[in-house]
Amino acid sequence: MRPVSGKEASPTVKPYAQMQLRANHASGKGQAVRNRILNETATWQAIDAALGFGDMNAAARLAEAMLAAGQRDPMLFNLAAWAREEAGDFAQAHTLLREALTLAPNDPLIHLSIGAVMRKEGRLDEAFATFARVAPAVGDNPAYWLER
Repeated sequence: MRPVSGKEASPTVKPYAQMQLRANHASGKGQAVRNRILNETATWQAIDAALGFGDMNAAARLAEAMLAAGQRDPMLFNLAAWAREEAGDFAQAHTLLREALTLAPNDPLIHLSIGAVMRKEGRLDEAFATFARVAPAVGDNPAYWLER
């Protein structure tokens, strides 16, 4: 999968100010709820920082921890799928990416990730077709993604 630079990651990462507001409004619901929201905010900031530094492994570990804690966000599933893809567990990568698609069916990065897994599996025709479908949305030539 294509590593995501900090510049590309920022629009995907949760808006911290909104999460801070949620935490402030949750204070009436108890300290535990407020602490959970603040912890989520800190984790999203850590994911954003890891992506900004190009540390996909750290970002994926944080995403997997958030998923294990019950969070459901397409970016988290995409990062966890990257880790599975890198480990050669293509079936699990596809499972995670399908879950990401249920949350964000039109997200081109998820579709590019699916194509990347297919490419690594040697399913080049399917990978190219996937890249070709989303190339207009990302402004790239599908052959560029096939060669990555």
